[in-house]
Amino acid sequence: RTRAGHPSPRPDSITLGTETAMKAAHLALLAAVVLVMSVGISAARGQSGAAPQTSIAVVDVEAVFGGLKSLTAFEAEQSAEGAARNRELEIRSAAARAMQSDLELLTPGTEAHADKENELRLAALELRVWQQFEQERLARESIVELERTYRDIADTINRIATERGIDAVLFDQPLDELVAENRQQLLAQIADRKLLFASERIDLTDAVIRRMNNDFAAAR
Repeated sequence: RTRAGHPSPRPDSITLGTETAMKAAHLALLAAVVLVMSVGISAARGQSGAAPQTSIAVVDVEAVFGGLKSLTAFEAEQSAEGAARNRELEIRSAAARAMQSDLELLTPGTEAHADKENELRLAALELRVWQQFEQERLARESIVELERTYRDIADTINRIATERGIDAVLFDQPLDELVAENRQQLLAQIADRKLLFASERIDLTDAVIRRMNNDFAAAR
């Protein structure tokens, strides 16, 4: 029913208005979906930027020690010093044997015998002190060289990793045969392994050896 003087709306106009309202509602829903997807994509990008991919590499430090020319040269020097020390030891030992022979020619209880005996004792004491000093000196030099080499290895790894954009370098260990007499020893050997697998693609061992050998050659 309508008021007097006001005509009733036409059916086709009512249908047109309903379709317009539905289209507007659909557009509003579509806009809301696009907005939610945009927010989700932005959040995902933000999370991706907050957690960049980490680059990892490994180095077999024992293999590096075995492949360094600097250590080979040091060991050659140590071997030469050892040979020289053995020659010196033979000279001092021969001198001590000569003193012993001279002592045996002297009459015990005489002043000459006592003097030669004291001389022999002093020579024997000097020989023992010299031997101990030389052994400790060579051992100390070996420790100093190994420590210096290890620091050089760590520095070289740091430089190569920085150049290649690597975030962390792990200590690689060759998976040797496990030898144990009992279960506890076997478990201890297993626990000592910190790295179970590493692809050759991330192995920097050869690169470290080459870099250090080149540096050693350039410094000579």
